Amino acid sequence: MAAALTSIFGFTLCVLAWATPLQAYATSIVVDARTGVVLASSEPTLPWPPASLTKLLTLYLTFATIEDGLLDLDQELEVSAHAAGQRGSRLGLAAGDKITVREAILAVITRSGNDAAMTLAEAVSGTEAAFVAAMNERARALGLGQSYFVNPTGLPDPRQTTSARDMALLAQALWHDYPQHYHFFATRRIRFGRYDLPTINGFLINYQGADGLKTGTTCDAGYNLVASAERDGLRLIGVVLGASDSAARSASMASLLNEGGITAAIGNLAGDFSWSQQAVPFVPISVGNRQGHEAMTAFAAKHRIRPVVDVIYDLDRVDDALRHMQSGDFFGKIGVNLL
Repeated sequence: MAAALTSIFGFTLCVLAWATPLQAYATSIVVDARTGVVLASSEPTLPWPPASLTKLLTLYLTFATIEDGLLDLDQELEVSAHAAGQRGSRLGLAAGDKITVREAILAVITRSGNDAAMTLAEAVSGTEAAFVAAMNERARALGLGQSYFVNPTGLPDPRQTTSARDMALLAQALWHDYPQHYHFFATRRIRFGRYDLPTINGFLINYQGADGLKTGTTCDAGYNLVASAERDGLRLIGVVLGASDSAARSASMASLLNEGGITAAIGNLAGDFSWSQQAVPFVPISVGNRQGHEAMTAFAAKHRIRPVVDVIYDLDRVDDALRHMQSGDFFGKIGVNLL
């Protein structure tokens, strides 16, 4: 494998050349964040390098330390030589620089700064080794049975591993345990010195309802993503590991969340359909919901179901409905019958 690394404002670009190209993704899962129910998955327990998704656990421990009263968001941290010397994606911190806990959190989320992540780790536990021990202890407590961590940053190490299932559990724990800090994951840009830096998480910007969490990319891991999104009261957490490029990663995650939303809405149809003509409860649709329509069509084809539209108009006449309704207005309900 050949690899070239370039750092631009802390963003690491990896030019990859595999003898056998990666698929659209290697492993994935989507769950209902509130219940933990798995809505769709593909090899969710396959061991995989986490890359910078490791930083989600670094942030979890940081939030825990804040809530324990041992750190404050506005507290200034001094950057050590060890933190400043981290390779890969970095914010550009130098030894002796000062950065607040809040700024370091945002740098980790938006720019995946390894120097900022190590600064947080040292602030929480004193040393990297002590923090890594705390990471693995907390991973066991959270039920991350396939995960093992050797650094707070996600820099490549053959011993460092996770799975899509474990990353979904970790994302769910972040949302459930620290809702007061979850808004950080929706940050789209930060100010660092004289630079205004956008997030490197393009999915956060381009997918309707997305509000976190994090990307991760290394040459051995490929393109990873953990994402959360909420639509019409349904909150989903999706994980895609090992995508071949950033476009495939985003497209795979969009399809995964769309499928998860439909599965949840119509009662998890991903089971074994050994019977026929089984009615499924109708679910709401809206005018102009093209993305939902395309997702329903794809889901119907995959699971051999036939959409059946049962329109229930808010207005008595069709022409009145068409004249008065706007995109996003309630239009009716849609259900499916199994073939």
